[in-house]
Amino acid sequence: MDSIDLTKLSQALSVPCKILERGIFALLISKRDQEQTQLFIVPPMTYVPDHIHPNVDVYVKLLSGKVELRKGDKRILDYNGSGIMREYEILAGESHGFSTFNQPVAFLAREIWKNGVNPTSVEQDWVGDPL
Repeated sequence: MDSIDLTKLSQALSVPCKILERGIFALLISKRDQEQTQLFIVPPMTYVPDHIHPNVDVYVKLLSGKVELRKGDKRILDYNGSGIMREYEILAGESHGFSTFNQPVAFLAREIWKNGVNPTSVEQDWVGDPL
């Protein structure tokens, strides 16, 4: 597979995009005041350790793939074939993480930034084991 020139992609789309640790692709879709929406595409067989975002409420919608969401002591298995676009609420300070399976996962994250923190990207407001 050819590599993607993120600078050219960002310019073509007129929005910031980047590759995070573990090959996770992040694309800023919209931003207004303290609220923004990002698209994330996560490679197969990716483990994201439990962590918190102290200054962000996140509302997640799975678009494709299969994921196990860990939220506190709960384990939630979801997949796009369910036909239901569930929204998962992860409040600021709430411990969570997730794992993907044998295919990439795509999800939207609607983020509401709090405590006067300027919106950047959720991996910038991270407490826990590193991504």
